[in-house]
Amino acid sequence: METDPQEQVLTWLAAHPYGEQDENGVDLSLLRENLKLTPEQRWLKHQRVWGTVLEVKSVFLLEHLHILLPQEEQNVKTIGVYSSKAEALAAVERLKAQPGFVESPRLIDPQVEGVVSGFYLDELPLNKDHWAEGFVTV
Repeated sequence: METDPQEQVLTWLAAHPYGEQDENGVDLSLLRENLKLTPEQRWLKHQRVWGTVLEVKSVFLLEHLHILLPQEEQNVKTIGVYSSKAEALAAVERLKAQPGFVESPRLIDPQVEGVVSGFYLDELPLNKDHWAEGFVTV
């Protein structure tokens, strides 16, 4: 039996409390903090946040490829999607000494090295189809 998505969120919020919450999991402490601001201060805060959102033109997708021998089967792990190249590179630094990653810890440039085991970083512009064709299963 599937759990209702709202119930899943409420269960998660109950296990991970953050501030005082109402029965729907809304963080009342954030509401109270914002209500301490004047309407003008709230508007300026909103404009700053919205301006930051509008500035984001692309994201950085970090993946790790491990080629399994002898069949050369490719095992790809999506590490994360980051707001900047610096954030993605910091993730590589955090992970490269971890088990599995330590065997192929380098950031790979596929234009130079081809397809080899390691971390791959792609910048993806937002609001663009990155797969614009169909596909065929063989």
